[in-house]
Amino acid sequence: MRFRSVIFVLVLLVVPLKSGQDQPATPGCPPLFVKATFYPTYSLSRYDYDIDHNRQELRAYIELRQGGIHGDAVRDARVLVNGTSIEYNEKEKDYRLRILIQQQNHFPRDIVLEISRPDGCRIQEEVRFPGWVKITEPDAKIIETTGDIPVHWAFSAHPFSLVLHIFDFKQRRKLLEKRLDPTQPAFLPQADIPENSVLRIWITSDWFFKKYLSGKHIVRGSEINVLPWSQVFVRTRLTETEPQ
Repeated sequence: MRFRSVIFVLVLLVVPLKSGQDQPATPGCPPLFVKATFYPTYSLSRYDYDIDHNRQELRAYIELRQGGIHGDAVRDARVLVNGTSIEYNEKEKDYRLRILIQQQNHFPRDIVLEISRPDGCRIQEEVRFPGWVKITEPDAKIIETTGDIPVHWAFSAHPFSLVLHIFDFKQRRKLLEKRLDPTQPAFLPQADIPENSVLRIWITSDWFFKKYLSGKHIVRGSEINVLPWSQVFVRTRLTETEPQ
């Protein structure tokens, strides 16, 4: 039977070494709820500026709460992702940062999350995800509206199912949202292409890689999620017509 959920979930359960009753927390190290979401992101530069400077980054969002999912936000932790320090964001009530990957076309698949508190509590978790996805066509450019717009992509490692999204900024409307197999061709039909507009084209995995966390200092329900995606912005040129 085909699994028809909206998001396919790959789950890696981390089982505590000691079964049965939970181990008591060390004094001075209260239980912590952790929810970390990472977006390995490859963005092609906008059609109208910096066209030769694409941006590859790991977007990190880490929520820490005392005692449980509804507990008070933890503001005083030291959070590192792959060695990069991330500060607390007072507005969003979490730790967030877009970590730029300086070496182009380098696609690390391992994420190391380190959390330490002034009280001495320290948590370290590692996760390995299937890989990145990168749009290879179209480029960030002006496109003549004389045919379909093909969308191609490449995987850094293992292929996976995708969702293709295309959005028209001028009309403020979604033109396409379609789930695809890794090798399935994709395109926006010519009849659906708006003239003289800016299109945002992006692809995401149709699953979250998920790792549940456990341990004497970690609240049940804590998790790490990874969702790879890629985007490009293009402009469609107004089609010229010959005078009658």
